[in-house]
Amino acid sequence: MVPERNFAAQRMTLYALLIAAIVLPCVYVAVTAWTDYRSREAGAADAVARNARVAESPKSTRLRSSIST
Repeated sequence: MVPERNFAAQRMTLYALLIAAIVLPCVYVAVTAWTDYRSREAGAADAVARNARVAESPKSTRLRSSIST
């Protein structure tokens, strides 16, 4: 004799798998986007700081004063 199938349990399992198939990739994309955003923001801050140091260096001020005269 074959045991009777529990279709309600199978349906709930399929719903859980469907939700996981939608939610998990969305969470992965969101986490990846957030880490990439933070990485690019840190890189931009470093570039701004580097440019500010170059603009304020004594060598560049001598260059600017020689150009303006």
